[in-house]
Amino acid sequence: MTLIFNLPGAIQEVQTSRTNKEKIEALNRFTEEFYKTIGILFYTRYLNICIESNEPLDENVQVLIRDYLATPTFDSWMRLGKLCSENLRLMGDRLALEFNEISVQELESSEAVNAKKILKEIHRLRSSHNYRPPRKITLAQVIEVMRLLRNFRTHEWDNNSTYEPLLKLNIDEFIINLVEKLMSNIKISTIKPISIQEDGIEIAELCGINRKNINIPYTSNFSPDLSRNYIVYYEDEEKFRFKTTLLRYHENYNKCYIFLKYLERRDDAIYEVVPVIGEIEKIGVKFNSIDEIFGLPKGSLKDAGLEQTLEQKFGKICINNEIIHNIPEELEDYIKRGGVEKKLLEKLNHLRLYLTTLDGGGGFGKTELAKHVVWSLINSETKQDIPKSLQFKYVVWVTGKEEYFPMGGNIVNNEFIKV
Repeated sequence: MTLIFNLPGAIQEVQTSRTNKEKIEALNRFTEEFYKTIGILFYTRYLNICIESNEPLDENVQVLIRDYLATPTFDSWMRLGKLCSENLRLMGDRLALEFNEISVQELESSEAVNAKKILKEIHRLRSSHNYRPPRKITLAQVIEVMRLLRNFRTHEWDNNSTYEPLLKLNIDEFIINLVEKLMSNIKISTIKPISIQEDGIEIAELCGINRKNINIPYTSNFSPDLSRNYIVYYEDEEKFRFKTTLLRYHENYNKCYIFLKYLERRDDAIYEVVPVIGEIEKIGVKFNSIDEIFGLPKGSLKDAGLEQTLEQKFGKICINNEIIHNIPEELEDYIKRGGVEKKLLEKLNHLRLYLTTLDGGGGFGKTELAKHVVWSLINSETKQDIPKSLQFKYVVWVTGKEEYFPMGGNIVNNEFIKV
């Protein structure tokens, strides 16, 4: 697979970075662009196959799009790619099967040694000094761990020596090489029909950063829309089979703009191009909804009046040690903070303290800290191990992204714990 969309430009940013801060930020952008690329590729293929076969789109995919992809993040793009890839594999789709085969390959011995050093250093930066890398490491595992590094872009450090051990391991070259290896066996191109003529269709084809105009015979069962863009996965597949609105290729400028976010109040979708040469550019395109941008078919969850199931909205409801709860599972790479965990338990044990907030920058582990403390209460072997005030019968986990109590007033409390 030739590096496509914004990946070549993101690599250029990494290679031209001067300071440590710029290098880490550029590497974060590159890995985020990688997961965005994977998300768009697998979603476009999965969506069009479902429409062709009159199969319903996975409800979890629809909920993910509506809840998180108006303003996508590294995690939401990664989740979209995984969900769509899993569904495609169940269908026996060759792209998903081939990609999975490459992603689960173990690194060669020399690569594995360097990968383990990089993973240990990333966890050291996150204060997880007891971390031990797995004995066998795959391509996908290494790239996924980059999500732990991505939030360092929020720090205002230019040449902080903290990064030196990581950069001396050539993490930038290593990650770029892994992505290139992961995408090496599949050739994908983007096409934009320019005109329909009697003897065929003129199209602009973009493969990586290389563009060419060609005429193809008009023998298609799929009538091309001149306003749409299409992704071609294999030469033996119909060129106009997989249409998408997540890309906007401008043949006059030879630039392919990629969906960035949706501004609902303005009905604007923002698209972005990261060129190899020149500055990052953005354009706005009018859309009525996030459904329209992602091409969700009518008759989906929203139209059926089934926005979300209870499990999709609140998570799986479980019973552990006679406690009913919907707490998400902990991450395997949770970084323990004994002092803060103890302080949070003390706050929760306070009889007159009804609201406790955790304060910290993005990616510092506030959510995982809360999950860990609550799970420690749930998994306690005996009730004697915890104070009576913390012996709950029910624990409810909700997201701050939704309004659950619209009739209530605001609660202001100055109690917080810095993470």
